[in-house]
Amino acid sequence: MFWNRLRKTNKLIEHVVIFHLDSTNGDPVVEYVCPSVNNENTHFHKLRNFVLPCRHKSLISEEYTLIFTDSVGTVEFFACITLPISGYIVCVSSYFPYFELLHSIITLINQEHLYREENRHNIEVILRELHYHSGVATLNISSPPNSTKLSIQLPEAQFQFVFHRHILEYYNTLSIGNWIVIFESLILEKSVIFYSSRLQRITSCLLASLSLLYPLIWPHLIYSLLPSNCIEYVGCPTPFVAGVHSCLKEKMKPLLIPGVRLVDLDHDVVYGTGDVGITMPSVLVCLIYLYWCFYLLIVFYLH
Repeated sequence: MFWNRLRKTNKLIEHVVIFHLDSTNGDPVVEYVCPSVNNENTHFHKLRNFVLPCRHKSLISEEYTLIFTDSVGTVEFFACITLPISGYIVCVSSYFPYFELLHSIITLINQEHLYREENRHNIEVILRELHYHSGVATLNISSPPNSTKLSIQLPEAQFQFVFHRHILEYYNTLSIGNWIVIFESLILEKSVIFYSSRLQRITSCLLASLSLLYPLIWPHLIYSLLPSNCIEYVGCPTPFVAGVHSCLKEKMKPLLIPGVRLVDLDHDVVYGTGDVGITMPSVLVCLIYLYWCFYLLIVFYLH
């Protein structure tokens, strides 16, 4: 899905960014970046518009993925986790879609409370001790009190980047019938918008739907999560896939053009705006259904 849009770099992890939620208005404020960067020229301050799309308050911790594309089409990935009790949002960035690695690093930061100011020096140790060799990412920190060992097999660039957590979220959220409707929409290059009250659900289902196109790829725009100040992008006349928080649903609807598929992830409903156009033959739909049943058996067996 992304292998032809990756940057050349030797670093597995680019940055760890910690936002603190302002106690007065709830806005995320950049509090820490590792490795440190020049604050005057950093794009991390722009990132804060995306990590909490409409400044909504949530009482549960959520892990989600943001995808950004630069002017030449290469991508950068941010795995983020909200920590509402502590008042932080932690993001880990990479130029590779190694979702399992990003999940492991962000889980480690959360479990060891490394987002706290007194523990942040350990984040530098993690980035320094994270190594790549023969397709495996390893992390070995033996110093007490928090010794850590990590070994993750990374996918090769020519293969599809599939993260089983995304597929399982997709399976638990939508019926197989709606999987087929979404697959059909993507194959026919229709715009698809996923919306939910859960950030984790939005980005996981969006990425899962794109990964299920393999060996085909989605060549058009991907907006993993649109904030309020970018919601007008849903009126784009060219095909796109987007994630939108439910708090922006009513603001989004007047901007839509005919032919867009809307996926209500909270209620397992897929519907369209205007004419839905051509559809796939029923025989092909049945074959896709059988393929995915077999695929899910493999996913559940391996994980």
